[in-house]
Amino acid sequence: MVDTPTADTPREPDITHINPASGETWFGHPRQLARLFTTEAWERFGYYGMRALLTLYLTKHFVFGDREATGLYGGYTALVYLTPLVGGYLADQYLGSKRAVKFGAIIMALGYLLLCFGGETAKPYATIANQRYAIEVVDQADSEVRYLVDGANKLKIKGNDDGTVSLLAPDGSTARTVEKGGFESGAERSSFYVTIMLLALCMISVGNGFFKPNISTMVGELYAQGDKRRDAGFTIFYMGINLGSLFSQLLCPFLAVAVGWWAGFGLAAIGMLASWTLIQFDGGKLNGYGEPPVRTGPDRALGIYALALLTLYLTKHFVFGDREATGLYGGYTALVYLTPLVGGYLADQYLGSKRAVKFGAIIMALGYLLLCFGGETAKPYATIANQRYAIEVVDQADSEVRYLVDGANKLKIKGNDDGTVSLLAPDGSTARTVEKGGFESGAERSSFYVTIMLLALCMISVGNGFFKPNISTMVGELYAQGDKRRDAGF
Repeated sequence: MVDTPTADTPREPDITHINPASGETWFGHPRQLARLFTTEAWERFGYYGMRALLTLYLTKHFVFGDREATGLYGGYTALVYLTPLVGGYLADQYLGSKRAVKFGAIIMALGYLLLCFGGETAKPYATIANQRYAIEVVDQADSEVRYLVDGANKLKIKGNDDGTVSLLAPDGSTARTVEKGGFESGAERSSFYVTIMLLALCMISVGNGFFKPNISTMVGELYAQGDKRRDAGFTIFYMGINLGSLFSQLLCPFLAVAVGWWAGFGLAAIGMLASWTLIQFDGGKLNGYGEPPVRTGPDRALGIYALALLTLYLTKHFVFGDREATGLYGGYTALVYLTPLVGGYLADQYLGSKRAVKFGAIIMALGYLLLCFGGETAKPYATIANQRYAIEVVDQADSEVRYLVDGANKLKIKGNDDGTVSLLAPDGSTARTVEKGGFESGAERSSFYVTIMLLALCMISVGNGFFKPNISTMVGELYAQGDKRRDAGF
């Protein structure tokens, strides 16, 4: 039974003087429900359309293994469910539901658009006894068959229960059996487009955090306390979710198969842009609903938007050379020096120094804990004339020496001033000289653990921003103005 409101019961303010449409009805419900219904339906169209493609996009286009793809999908899904906690709080305290929904919608739309740019399909390969072979994938009705390309021969790859891998000739006979652990699969993929994909997923999860909790809040604001139509209104609203998800999961995969990945993600982006258009250009129908709370001082919306976009720094290249590693360290160091400006301001205006220090300490501690999980050490390799070789690194007293492993031979790698690379035999003679630009180095590393490491660095830099300036402020507060012990205390 619904309680009858009394004179003391809190009510939504009467906004009929602000929005004359607030008195109109749509199937017996506030007219604004139709606008929010269609806005949510299009947002769910975009979200579920993208999600229907994501796992296949990771495994078919970027050729990630099951473990990597599951890690990426799981991390993205976790963020989708965690970010609304932050987005709802920021809307309640500063932005208002309507501005949060608008910001989330445009960020998600841009994320879906970025997924349209995936570059070329990754090229799978296998490494057997330090020899690299191309892999050809043939799609069949209910599965896919993989072939190892060895010159003019194509050998069907068959995994066995004991962990070995059989390479089958066209007549079905076993041409070669690779022992357990001797068959290493991988893929050549563009680190630029991988970064674009990760940035897109980060944008979608951040945008979802602003959109998802606050569109429902606006539906609730349409009804006064005790209005019996409220539950039925939410039921209608959720029907929009079901309709959007139903049609998107039929149409987006169809376009992805018939036209290309870009078309499937493009349709999801169109759905999200339709959602943003409906809420951004509402013709005054939503005036008085989802407005920001009344606060003194300057509007903080732009600062919140900037901080939200700063989280997109989480995405980085999967493959780090010296230049990338230097850039990563430089970016982290820059954040360590920049975040205290934000942390100090937030403490002064809202949190207070003590709460900021507590928050910063726990975030940094969690970041350091995450760095404990690095997985296996990356395996360096070199590619010369499309041939891949393992690299063995030997640490010495004051340096490290790298050897190229060619079968049973280990050749010392020596870079020359003219850009060529000499491979030296054990007696010091030059066994081979690789021309300038012909020696490409890289490393096999888990994208999952790289993401963990980046997340940890981001948490440490953010935590530092709250902790560092405010612990000093607390020390200063221990002393009265003019206290001669102040300098010694610091």
